[in-house]
Amino acid sequence: MAKQLGPIWIKGTIGGVNFYVANGEGLARISNPPGSKRVKTAPEFAGLRQYAHWLKIASPLASTVYQALPSGKQRKHYQQLAGKAILWLKQGHSTEEVLTLLQAEATTIIIAAPPVKTLTSPKRKSRFQKLDKKYAPARLGDFTKPNDDFNKLTKKVQFLRSRKWNTRRANRLVYKALLESFASYPISPGCV
Repeated sequence: MAKQLGPIWIKGTIGGVNFYVANGEGLARISNPPGSKRVKTAPEFAGLRQYAHWLKIASPLASTVYQALPSGKQRKHYQQLAGKAILWLKQGHSTEEVLTLLQAEATTIIIAAPPVKTLTSPKRKSRFQKLDKKYAPARLGDFTKPNDDFNKLTKKVQFLRSRKWNTRRANRLVYKALLESFASYPISPGCV
């Protein structure tokens, strides 16, 4: 393994070289993914090949039972049936036994009826609800003092700079909150 030197460590793959951080040091190695021949023949992939074989048998069995389910079926029901089929194949059951077990399992699957749509109108959400909460607190009294001048305070507040409608709306809301916070203070002469 090559070590990365310098204060900044790279993470990711560049030009066939994997860069990563392990145990607090930056390392690099040549990318070497397994090829198809190695996956098909190497002993360390024997488990993968066995599960692929079980899936090859279980998938069509689950598919035939899934097709017989009534309307309203979902993909999760097929996945549930295929998982049970793989489990039974792992336990050593034959394909005929698995098919009968799947048909019995299909009777226990509860398919919920699609929800009935009511004719009531949906509740409309405010377009500015999230924006109001984020940019316009109810009062800005925490940031102001009774002797502050409104004009000086508006120079301190950082307004958003953009021509988009939502940022202009946010600026108006912040300005309105500033006005409301100053409404509670007595106005001193010379402040306007």
